[in-house]
Amino acid sequence: MIFITVGLNAVPAFAENTKSYVGHFCESLSRETGYPVTHMFDDSIKGYNVSFRFRNETGIKISEASAILKKIAGSFIKNR
Repeated sequence: MIFITVGLNAVPAFAENTKSYVGHFCESLSRETGYPVTHMFDDSIKGYNVSFRFRNETGIKISEASAILKKIAGSFIKNR
């Protein structure tokens, strides 16, 4: 599972509805990667945090994780 915590100023200014933007992004990322993607909002952080959680021992390849992180980085603002 990919877990995204969305903090203050993480969503680009062009997004009119933060919750809708994040929800659509997570659905799209889940379809693209085949992994479940969930999110939560936390106003105590700036930017966003990402974690990967797997119950089995195989996990995810580093190259695949890197590609996912790049996609997330292109869609959110780390710190402002």
